Amino acid sequence: MKGGYLIIAAFAAVMVTVYAEDTPILPVPTYCPDVDPEDRTIHLAHEYDCTKFYKCIGGNKVELLCPFMDKAKTRRLHFNKVLQVCDLPARANCNSPAVQTTPRSKDDWTPEWTCGNRPVGTFLPHKTRCHLFYQCTSYGQVLQRCAEGLVFNPYAQVCDKSGKCVATDVCKDYRNTEGSYLPDPLSCKNVYYCKEETTEKYSCDENAEWSTQSDKCLPADQANCSRKL
Repeated sequence: MKGGYLIIAAFAAVMVTVYAEDTPILPVPTYCPDVDPEDRTIHLAHEYDCTKFYKCIGGNKVELLCPFMDKAKTRRLHFNKVLQVCDLPARANCNSPAVQTTPRSKDDWTPEWTCGNRPVGTFLPHKTRCHLFYQCTSYGQVLQRCAEGLVFNPYAQVCDKSGKCVATDVCKDYRNTEGSYLPDPLSCKNVYYCKEETTEKYSCDENAEWSTQSDKCLPADQANCSRKL
C-alpha cells in the first residue's frame, strides 16, 4: 500500500454506542446511497435482529451492535430506525421476530465451525462470510458457495434470502474474488482489506489517516476523514 505506514492487526468485533437524539429521520432509510451525505450518517435497521444495525459507508453496509442496557450485560438496547439511534426497547418499537425471548429448542443449530465428528452431509457456516459454508464429507470439510443474492442459513441448512447469517465479520457480505478496502466505521486510523474468505485490518501511522478518495493513508490534514462518532 502507498501512503502512510500500515500495521496489520487481527480483526476485532465492532461495537458502537449511538447517542440518542429526538429528531425523527423521515423517510426512514432503507438502503445505503453510493455517496455518503455530508450532513449526517445513514444507519439501516437489521433484517431480523433488533440489537443490530448497519452503518452506511460509501454504499456499503457495516454491521454494528447496540450496547448493553444493564450493568449485568444481559440485555442490549434496540435500534430505533426512526431516530437512527440505539434506544430503550420500549421506545425503539422494534418487533423483529428473530429476537429470541425463549431458549431455542435442542434441534436448532448451535455454533459449530468445524466438522469434527459431525455426520457426513452436515453443512456448517463460514466464520467470516455469509455466502460461504462448509459441507462435511468423508474426506473432511469442503468449502461451498451460495448463489448470488443468497446467504447460508445454518438453522435451515440451506442457502436462502432469510438474512440469517451468523458471521459477524465487518466484511461478511463481501463476495468478490478481488480484494477491496473498507474504511473502519468508527476510526479514521483503520481500514479493513476484504477478500473473498478473509479480512485483514490495517492501521495508519501516528500522524496519518485513511483517505477513502485516495485509498491510502495520508497526513491527517489531507485525508478529509469524517468517520468519527
